[in-house]
Amino acid sequence: TIQALADYADILDLHLNPKSMHTGPRAPVIAFGGSYGGMLSAWMRMKYPHLIAGAIAASAPIGAFPQVANHKIDGSARVLAHGLQQSYPPDKKSDEMNHCLKNLRATWPLLTWLLEQSKNTRQDSSEDNDQSVEEFLQKTFRLCEPYTETSSRPLLQFLTSLWFDLAEGSFPYPSSYIPFALLHKKVNLPAWPMQVACWDSGLYQDWGVEVDGDVEKVRYNISYGDSNLTLSVDWDKIRDFSSANLESVMNSTDVAGLLSAVREAVSVWHNVTKDVSCFNVSDA
Repeated sequence: TIQALADYADILDLHLNPKSMHTGPRAPVIAFGGSYGGMLSAWMRMKYPHLIAGAIAASAPIGAFPQVANHKIDGSARVLAHGLQQSYPPDKKSDEMNHCLKNLRATWPLLTWLLEQSKNTRQDSSEDNDQSVEEFLQKTFRLCEPYTETSSRPLLQFLTSLWFDLAEGSFPYPSSYIPFALLHKKVNLPAWPMQVACWDSGLYQDWGVEVDGDVEKVRYNISYGDSNLTLSVDWDKIRDFSSANLESVMNSTDVAGLLSAVREAVSVWHNVTKDVSCFNVSDA
């Protein structure tokens, strides 16, 4: 980004609007853009005010970074958290408790733990479970292809990448704007798609998840209902200090409900065409 700004400044200063071309003041230059381009526009005006007379910056969250905002978690994560906590539709209060944010926050450590167990059981052939982690993940998330060791990163990407897109497209009416821009498909997301993902999937329900600790500092413990599993999260480090075993987790009603709800939630985006019977995570 810094280099891009400097390049724009050089183009203006040395080529498009050099002092040598003018006997008087330089022609005023206005920068404009949207999304990342809007951020560049705003930063150009801030960093090179002698070259840029003004900037029109649309959808440009320049204050959304930890180093400039007074928060440890970046602005986009805080905005997503706010959206996940809303009722459906957001302008009407619901009498039901919304556990969507807590459930989604608990999903990523759980999946990381399961993927680690998958690697461990492949190395330990003495493990004797009714089903393997690979079979459990393929069935739970309706994967088209059998789950393999190389599927772990694509699966996490498949489940995490869409939430920002749902937030961007969370209009109070059906819209094809974000699907067309990102997927090149002329299909509509529903009105309030982020809230639809929470409330129509069952992700808002209580699946026995309990979070204890400092969420802002990303240091907390998560327990998973009837599975007896408790995980400790410290940013990207996850430790299991419970007595739960793999079979009890895979047979847990709460874990099954949680992960099935996540699958239905991500279907709002990954099955926006309403014709997908199984998911190919490599396409995410």
